Amino acid sequence: MNIRLNDLAKHLQGDIQSVYFLVGDEPFQMMQAKDLILAKMQAHGFVERDVYQLDGSSDWSELTVAAQELSLFAQQKVIDVRMTSTTPGRKGSAAIREYLKHLPEDKVLILQMPRLDKKSKNAAWVKALEKQASMIQIWDLSAAQTLSWASQQLRHVGLRPSEAAVQLLTERVEGNLLAAHQEIQKLVLLFGDNAEITEEHVMQSVVDSSRFSVFDLSDAVLLGDLKRINHILLILREEGVAFQLVLWSLSKLSRQLYEICQKMLQGIPANQAIGYVMPQKKGMYQNAGRRLMNKDWQHLLAYNYTIDRDSKGHAEVRIGDQSVLWNQAEEFAFALAR
Repeated sequence: MNIRLNDLAKHLQGDIQSVYFLVGDEPFQMMQAKDLILAKMQAHGFVERDVYQLDGSSDWSELTVAAQELSLFAQQKVIDVRMTSTTPGRKGSAAIREYLKHLPEDKVLILQMPRLDKKSKNAAWVKALEKQASMIQIWDLSAAQTLSWASQQLRHVGLRPSEAAVQLLTERVEGNLLAAHQEIQKLVLLFGDNAEITEEHVMQSVVDSSRFSVFDLSDAVLLGDLKRINHILLILREEGVAFQLVLWSLSKLSRQLYEICQKMLQGIPANQAIGYVMPQKKGMYQNAGRRLMNKDWQHLLAYNYTIDRDSKGHAEVRIGDQSVLWNQAEEFAFALAR
């Protein structure tokens, strides 16, 4: 059963489902969906939760064991599986299908993963989930949808924004809804929860922010300014900016540049290949595309995936070893800048 995110709250007013399948790359909406589901579960006595980070190379026997074991004090339990790859691999596919054949009555499975690729959409394990799970697909918002979303969020917290204020806010966060949410919370703290918000208020809020943002980092990468990249990353780390926010910014930029380079290699002119970007950044994207056309993109994107895995405690990097992660981010940013 496919459920739109906007309809999820209404869907959760009905009976509890045995499996919820969350698919998407946009972290803030994924977090919202997960929170709604968990709140429903807790309200109905599912107080225990076991969390597993799994991918195509994992030993998926953990899912089978979790399904069969007794809950502490005979309480109902949520099995929270977070996939970091677009496929669970052969073992994972078999484990998911086996779980669906023998659904435990005292457990609810929440399976969360990145956006499905074309191959995975037709896989047997996905088809099985589509039949038996509540499937919630989260899509990145378009520029127009982001404007509408930001306006709704501002009004939801009691603020009364002008159109120019909403426009500036969305340009500032460049599609990052988590960053937009943080900016909106900051506006409430600065100006109260019933304030009229103008473009000047948004600018003041930005000035009160960190000396640098992840968007300054993206600009430095586009310009190929290695010294500035190093400086911005040092400041971001010192000021406690979440590493996942930094990685999100670099990952998004790498996907944009990859697509631009692929189009340019097909003979599409740079000014058309970049698609829609803010006017003041068009030259930066065009120059970066020309610079990176002959890059080994397969290697770059694979390294991006490695950093993402490491940041979630995979491979040989210990959870919490922030120095390694920040060094990897710098190497990745330098590779995109050269």
